[in-house]
Amino acid sequence: MSSYKNIRINGDRLNSTLQSTCTSWGALSNSTGMRRLALSQEDKEVRDWLVQECKSLGCEVKVDQMGNIFATRAGASQDHKPIGMGSHLDTQPAGGRYDGILGVQSALEVLRTLKDHNIETHCPIALIDWTNEEGARFPGAMMCSGVWSTKSSTGLEGCYAVKDTEGVSMRQALLDTGYLGQTPCDYRQNGLESYFELHIEQGPKLETANKKVGVVTAVQGMKWFAVRVR
Repeated sequence: MSSYKNIRINGDRLNSTLQSTCTSWGALSNSTGMRRLALSQEDKEVRDWLVQECKSLGCEVKVDQMGNIFATRAGASQDHKPIGMGSHLDTQPAGGRYDGILGVQSALEVLRTLKDHNIETHCPIALIDWTNEEGARFPGAMMCSGVWSTKSSTGLEGCYAVKDTEGVSMRQALLDTGYLGQTPCDYRQNGLESYFELHIEQGPKLETANKKVGVVTAVQGMKWFAVRVR
């Protein structure tokens, strides 16, 4: 393992790939902003690109019942589940190029770097793209990772029935884009050893502390209520 300590990712390649794919699929005109709603044509096309990139790196790609993509690079051990890395490729209607997207592209850069140096890891390594993480098109943030975790109060069938403003259901959008997979969307049947997600901070604390990176120990919790006042 000591021989690996000087290996670094290719930051220029990472940034170039992130910028070019954002420009190709979902860029707002005259802006560096993004509009890549979940399971839109732009999301489908960048997903198709991602799948082909991962396959070119020797990964096995599977898609689960909620469209989550798992691209796995084999490891030496046959007894361990994959170590996951990733985030999401969908954005808000007027979003940025780093929220979610950076997490997926960084995971891809790790896979590329491992291949560049012909490194065999002990555990398998999986890149993951979670579907509809923003919840901007189909209401319910972290919808599909929530189903996978079994913590979703809506459940698989309930999420399938959720519709966008045009009346298109989640299930129909998965069918239309070709991302209604057969792999169970359940960590108990498609599990991970651990999971890492690189994400922009979305706040001022790191900048204020003059730090480049931090480890998240807690996140905002939300609970929604429907209230009728008479």
